[in-house]
Amino acid sequence: MGLLAVAVLFGGGGSAYGVANVVVQLTALVLLALNPDKVLNFLRNAPRGLVILSCLTLAFPVVQLIPLPASVWRHFPGRELLNESLELIGRSGAWYPISLAPARTFIAFLSLIPVFAVFVLSWDLKRHEWGRALRGLVVFSVAMVLLGGLQMLTDNKALIFYPRERVRTDYLYGPFANHNSTGLYYVLALALLFAIGGKLRVRTITTTDLWSQWWVQVSVALLLVIAVVLTQSRSSMGVLFVVAGTGALGEISRRNMSAKKKALILVSVGVLSAASIFVLQGSSRFSEGLGRFDNLEDVRPAIWTDTVSSAERYWPIGSGIASFPEVFEVDEALENVWAFHAGRAHNDYLEIAQEGGIVGLMLVLAWIVWFVLSIIRTWNGEQRWHGLAAASGVAAVVLQSFVDYPLRNQAILCLGAVLVGFLARTAKGMMKREGEMTIARF
Repeated sequence: MGLLAVAVLFGGGGSAYGVANVVVQLTALVLLALNPDKVLNFLRNAPRGLVILSCLTLAFPVVQLIPLPASVWRHFPGRELLNESLELIGRSGAWYPISLAPARTFIAFLSLIPVFAVFVLSWDLKRHEWGRALRGLVVFSVAMVLLGGLQMLTDNKALIFYPRERVRTDYLYGPFANHNSTGLYYVLALALLFAIGGKLRVRTITTTDLWSQWWVQVSVALLLVIAVVLTQSRSSMGVLFVVAGTGALGEISRRNMSAKKKALILVSVGVLSAASIFVLQGSSRFSEGLGRFDNLEDVRPAIWTDTVSSAERYWPIGSGIASFPEVFEVDEALENVWAFHAGRAHNDYLEIAQEGGIVGLMLVLAWIVWFVLSIIRTWNGEQRWHGLAAASGVAAVVLQSFVDYPLRNQAILCLGAVLVGFLARTAKGMMKREGEMTIARF
């Protein structure tokens, strides 16, 4: 929990804030060093697919950093400019790695260490421990919604974590530098809320519960949904339907009632949601968020076209993980040049194809296959809807990666690792009942 709190508070700025990200990475390294038994437990007892893919993902940028003789790297695709540059300074025979931006690739490797730490530290959690962890993350996300609300009350002039960025007064940022990351963070928090499942118990200072437990969960869910809309992130609002739909179906399916009553609840939720949106349209900030779908003009398609050209230049070896900002301009068409530097491809799959080549894409495909197989195993288990709720959060990251770069954010990486770890745990069928303790106990 400490690692995840540090990740959200320090790791929401992206690669431009290396010092803050190092705080997260050092925290992860310290925790791994203090828990060598957990590392061994993960490597020995976790699902083989998860262990192998985790190790291969960690090793991939390291392999790209191994120096190679000039007789080898000179024949890699797209190395002509590097070869000419080294010849100009009399170093044509110098050894050089696969990556054309070794420092960036090394930083990318460091960013994967907290992900591995999340897998290691969470793997052997018992059922009630998972419940406590997920509840803590949801409560923390609610606190981050309140932080974002305070920011918006000051027109985002106070309490902003990354004021050097292009901060808009009408976006909800919370602890992130990018409103797309903020929106996805609240979507993932909603997935964690549904993964808890069951009832949430809230007690007042007396022994009487003033609110129904079910409505407490609904209230938190609505707060997170409103927060997503206030970020005005179209991609986050799009993937919100995946998580909300899966969670709603899971909550209804778990309840012991007739099919007619379940259908009535679904219709009622739909009507209530539509009415809520209609009422909230009166709020200028809320209507601005929904109104962004009216203007879909975007520079992304032009960047995607040039990224494909860049990927072809370095295919099938790739230019090195995280090297995109250093090499993209070589293939950027003049008609697509705009006022800002294209630091990302705004499509993680195209960027991985450009940076990692065929091996990078095969690694992505392997993760997707593992993800699908885990969903199938989860469907046949006791904790079906808990696991599927976590899977919907992972799916949200997968989908947003088509139009953005969520996996380039340290905080989102760590939160995604929690969802992957929980899905792996439920898929293996080890979430058995432990006495009277349930994952839903609050």
